Order: sequence, then C-alpha cells, then structure tokens
Amino acid sequence: MQLELPKALFSMDLLTRRLAALSPLADHERALILNCQQHFKCYMAGAEISGTNDQLQRPRLIISGWACRERIMANGRRQLLAILLPGDLIGGWVNQRALDLVEIVAISNVRTMNVAPLIRAVEEHPDEYPGIARGISQLRFCEERRLLDHMMRLGSQPALQRIAGFLLELFQRCRVIGYVSAGSFVMPLTQEMLGITRLT
Repeated sequence: MQLELPKALFSMDLLTRRLAALSPLADHERALILNCQQHFKCYMAGAEISGTNDQLQRPRLIISGWACRERIMANGRRQLLAILLPGDLIGGWVNQRALDLVEIVAISNVRTMNVAPLIRAVEEHPDEYPGIARGISQLRFCEERRLLDHMMRLGSQPALQRIAGFLLELFQRCRVIGYVSAGSFVMPLTQEMLGITRLT
C-alpha cells in the first residue's frame, strides 16, 4: 500500500547532514539539496518497497522508518542482507549495482522521498556539485562495506559476538541520524528477523 504524504512533513536537513558528515558541502550544494522538489510515499510495515524486477525505480531517500534488503531462497526462506535506516538512499542509478536489484521490504512503516532531480543534477554537472557527488558515493560505499562486515561476522564469530557487533553497528548508525537518546535507540527488529540475518 502506498500513500501520498504532505511535503511539509519532511525537511531535507536529514540528507544534508548525512552527506555533510561524509564530504564537505559548499553553500550552493546545500541550497540545491534544500530546494529539491519533494515527492513522498508511505509504505506500511511488511510492504514491498521495490522488487527484483524494478530496474527503473527512481532514486529515493528513506526519511523515516526501517527497511531491509532481502533475498528469497529456492526453498522459500528469507535472507536479510542489509538493514536500511532514515538517510539511506535506494533505487535505480545510472551506475547500477547488483544491490540495487535486491528486494527491499519495509520493516516498520516507511516514508521515502524521490531524489531523482537531485541525483540527475549531480550526474549531469559533477564539477559543480563535487561535495554531493562524493557524499553520495560514500553512502553507497558504506553500505557495501557493511555488507562485507556482515559476511565477516557470519564466517568468523560465534553467535554472541555476531549479535553484539550488529547491535553496535546499528547504534552508531542511529546516532549519526539523531535516533539515539540517553544511550539507547528503538529497534523494530523482531527475534525472527535477527534469526534470518543469521546472527544467532
């Protein structure tokens, strides 16, 4: 189920903070982000945000809620590959990766915003927006590095260390986006979900 949301519900400050944490942004780059045309969609928990055949999905920013990349195995079992948080980018790109074709499902209620105009402006004029270009590249690099870290946990650590490392990673990511309060954060992952990430 998808619902249109009022534009006033979201500020581009989230994306600005994420990118600025990875690459310095000039004033005109911040202005480009803040002036980006905003188009929102909402997905209920359990809904598919994008599927394996959605190769033309527009780039989107998760602005609230948790989602995951998952693969369905031949026996019907699910394997969670990555957890996606507010501030993460999803969808199709000019330089598409295999990860862009993995199914994305909402873990909690999720809101996304179309950022195709922003991505297009940066891809067409990379010399004008080098800070945004580097920041977006780093966001994608960080997700791939987390996937490699996840693979390392699966292959080299006992269950208790795997879950501890995974929770610490989520804590750090939530702290970056301002979702940590008094040293804790709300995590919508169930015991079943933790099981299918092969952490236990």
